[in-house]
Amino acid sequence: MSSFQVASKKRRQSESAFERRIGLSIPLREEGPFCFLTSLRGTPASRLFCVAPPRAGQNDASIELTLSHRLEGLDFAQSVAERLCESVGADGDAFPVGMAVREAAANAFKHGNRFDARKRVRVVLDLRGTRLTVRIRDDGRGFDPEQTADPLQPENRMKASGRGLFLMRKFMDQVVFSRGEDGGHEVLMSKALTCQMDAGSSPPPRSRAEMKVTSRSVQGVEILNPEGKITIGVGDIALREAVQESLARGAKKLLLDMSGVTTVDSSGIGELVSAYTRVNNQGGKLKLLNLPPKVQDILTITQLITVFEVYDSETEAVESFS
Repeated sequence: MSSFQVASKKRRQSESAFERRIGLSIPLREEGPFCFLTSLRGTPASRLFCVAPPRAGQNDASIELTLSHRLEGLDFAQSVAERLCESVGADGDAFPVGMAVREAAANAFKHGNRFDARKRVRVVLDLRGTRLTVRIRDDGRGFDPEQTADPLQPENRMKASGRGLFLMRKFMDQVVFSRGEDGGHEVLMSKALTCQMDAGSSPPPRSRAEMKVTSRSVQGVEILNPEGKITIGVGDIALREAVQESLARGAKKLLLDMSGVTTVDSSGIGELVSAYTRVNNQGGKLKLLNLPPKVQDILTITQLITVFEVYDSETEAVESFS
């Protein structure tokens, strides 16, 4: 066996071991839609997704991703960040870190690169012990974070956008923006993870549910059941269309059963606010049912929990429209 073959075999074994550890398989190829070739530190690139595996007895790891303009890359980056946290026992930090990475990457896609297909977003997650540092860089002009309005102010609370940066700062210990020497903007985020289990444990498999919305009628109340992710570009649009279709049918009493929602980002929260406003403007009412803990946490953080009527019982929710 040649030295090149031996090196390639060792690299594949390292990558496979890391995938087993974080419980995330990356079945991508060079023709993949949103992840492009990146490399291990100091080694030739051989795959689209490469990592520096954790060192023996330590929680150190480095992951580098390069994403195109396709929004599926946001799901990918969020999943990798969450699994990295879970791999070192920081299960409680997985959701906030994953959400912060998603929001920062979404800003790079939208405000930095302006969804330009020629530009890329680069994500680096660097774990040293319990300190996680994330760098996300775009190829565009970026945006001025100081010009972003406070979403908690009464005049901004019902706006459909402007919560991404707020969530990043809420979920991470440090958020710093800078201009790259060769163009582009970079955001650096860091967080001290709270590890509570053996880092060698493997997290359970993660499902990748696509967004879909079903509807049913109970005592004159239109109940919409979104299932999957209410996120930028996919789930938020599906929810918007479902609400519009209900209004077009003449429904005035809408109840969103959120029990099947797995993830919601700032765009999804913005769509909930837009749906609430749209229904009210047409003389109707929109209420929420069965909020998952993560969704309730975000609504509480953004102070929107005081705007929506929220119920845990479908019977009580339906009766409240009477």
